[in-house]
Amino acid sequence: MKKLLLTCILIVSIMFITGCIGEEKTDTETPTSSQISHESNTQVPDLIMQPSDVPGLTLTDYYFIAVSKSAAFDLNNIDTPQSYQNAQYQNVLPLGMRNAGQQSKWEDESGRRVEVVLTKFDSNSGFEVLSEGWDEQRDEYNDQINQHPQEFKESGLSVMGNPNIGDASYYVSLPSGQDVETIVLNFIYKNYMVGIEVNDEKDKSAKEAIRIAKIVKNRLD
Repeated sequence: MKKLLLTCILIVSIMFITGCIGEEKTDTETPTSSQISHESNTQVPDLIMQPSDVPGLTLTDYYFIAVSKSAAFDLNNIDTPQSYQNAQYQNVLPLGMRNAGQQSKWEDESGRRVEVVLTKFDSNSGFEVLSEGWDEQRDEYNDQINQHPQEFKESGLSVMGNPNIGDASYYVSLPSGQDVETIVLNFIYKNYMVGIEVNDEKDKSAKEAIRIAKIVKNRLD
């Protein structure tokens, strides 16, 4: 069972590989999360998600990801020193850098939450290996569920599924309390990697994550 939980953690962590690579945050005079939260109709033109996509939710935080103009940026070199020459910004692209993605978080007072992390790589190099890894982990994960149904039920996790979005995709649920479910959905498309996290009622969260993933994928065409 420990192996099952470890596999789940490794899978889910993929969503945050590129969304959290920026250690340095710029634009200190940009709106804070608390300021944004009071503007229910806040629109940031460059964000792939807009208020009309998530009715009832408010934009509470966002940033864009910048990487060095002089360094390649793909899965094959993401762990090299050059890949850490990056920053998070909101309004002004830092000098000598280029945009490589974005993150936005949308919430309401009840606890509903949608978070979208979009990363644009220079190429899809490395995506094939990633896709194969997802398939292998999904098969192993579901095999372990079948072998340990009671332990799995007690863990609060659910079957890992494939929403068939983009070139490769998966989703998995995480326990978030009684009648509440967090769905993490990742997909790759062309040279984009997208991570979506939805926290909602159990009968709504998976459908909402898939709906949002389709919106994002269509806008990348």
